[in-house]
Amino acid sequence: MTPDRIVIEPSERRQAVLRIIRGARKRLGLTIFRCNDDDVLDEVRVAIARGVVVDVLLTRRASGWRRRLDELRTRLERLGANVTRHGPRATKHHAKYIVADSGPLLVASFNLTRKCFHDTCDFAVVTHDPDAVTDAWRLFETDLAKRTLPA
Repeated sequence: MTPDRIVIEPSERRQAVLRIIRGARKRLGLTIFRCNDDDVLDEVRVAIARGVVVDVLLTRRASGWRRRLDELRTRLERLGANVTRHGPRATKHHAKYIVADSGPLLVASFNLTRKCFHDTCDFAVVTHDPDAVTDAWRLFETDLAKRTLPA
């Protein structure tokens, strides 16, 4: 099994995200609060082109991003991603994780933005742990269907 790792260095953050997107073969789930990084969006496009089903949970609210979130949704849908706006209008969904197939799972404190890939103090954890990956998919599916996660 591939060991878990923590990604701290700004120069490694984007590469960790891109590796997971590039490694997806069947399905990719992304939760997005903010994203303006063309490399990430290009890799999503390439994944879709190779037949990966890409589901995106996109927050409804992010300060100063109302128009940009609408544009991001449109862009992702034009790429072929299935985009679901998360929860009720008043809810701010702040989760940031990516899960591919049966792993890996990346859970991050950073957004998928150029600024967060260079200038912020953030980190990510990358794991192939089967239980963590299964639980992430369970959470993702529950949020995608807008249901409450069972106890």
